[in-house]
Amino acid sequence: MILVSVIRPLCGLEPFLEECLDATFHLDCSGYEVIFCAEDPEDPAVIVARMVAERYQIPVTFCLYPNPGFSFNPKLNNMQKGWQETQARMVLFADSNCMLPPDAIQRMSAKLTGNTGIVCSPPLGILPRSFWAKVECATMNTFQAKWQLLVAKLGFGFCQGKAMMVYKKAFQEMGGMEALQCEPMEDAAATKVVRRHGLKVKLVKGLFEQPIGKRTFKQVLARQIRWAKLRRYTFPLFYIPEILTTIFPFLAAYAIFPAWWEITTIVLIESYMIEKIFALWMIWEEPTFVSMIVRDFMLMFVWFTGWFGKTIMWNGKKIPLNGTRNDLERALNHEG
Repeated sequence: MILVSVIRPLCGLEPFLEECLDATFHLDCSGYEVIFCAEDPEDPAVIVARMVAERYQIPVTFCLYPNPGFSFNPKLNNMQKGWQETQARMVLFADSNCMLPPDAIQRMSAKLTGNTGIVCSPPLGILPRSFWAKVECATMNTFQAKWQLLVAKLGFGFCQGKAMMVYKKAFQEMGGMEALQCEPMEDAAATKVVRRHGLKVKLVKGLFEQPIGKRTFKQVLARQIRWAKLRRYTFPLFYIPEILTTIFPFLAAYAIFPAWWEITTIVLIESYMIEKIFALWMIWEEPTFVSMIVRDFMLMFVWFTGWFGKTIMWNGKKIPLNGTRNDLERALNHEG
């Protein structure tokens, strides 16, 4: 009997892709299957997935066909194919660049209790191989993951699509994959769907890792602007105060109270020291002072840029931010 389906959407080559996909077959669970989903059977990621799958005896299914009529979100289109394929009790969606730990199923299912509608793991950046990769880690870890963990502790967890687990029957009663068409990205939609039904989003204990490899300035900036636009569109009231988490308040203090520059500088340095100590305590990639400073100036620019534009680019495809709104409000009202 299949208890858990691990659905992994595939699209293009990623750093450490083979290692990430190989980890799928080392989970400490006796009753799980793996479903790989892609639009193109000739996608390079599919070739890697087939090579990895041949090494193991765990049940594997490949769903390799276009699904353009389902949503504007290519990843959600792939997720829906796997969702239709499985009859498992629980479903774990994991991006192809997510390194699932051996106890991933146990850690996620342990949180999927009571009033919890979905369990997820924000990505924890590891193995940076360039300066901009280190900036990416400083952004993902001690900035984004830190704030996500904090708001989750306060009971306001937000879903992030890197790794998500649900009970299939319970989530289907909330509208299933069709309910996730209500937003341009599936994780924001999942957050709203779960909250609408009086349930919570919880984060897994111990975040799952994402190997970063090499990154360029253009790649890091484009990714952050895309995420900023998505946050602005889906949760505008939460997006507004994000500027206060960048270096902007310190720059404003220098401008308004120039005589206090020494105090302002000391507070800024202390904030970076606290961030480094937090990374050491959590056993995360320790950010350098340079990477944190560059990140904070970049995020200030990203926040302003995030207010403009009605589309985002994802894997070379243009996705309209408001392209699913009208059709999918009814999905949110779907009760089963």
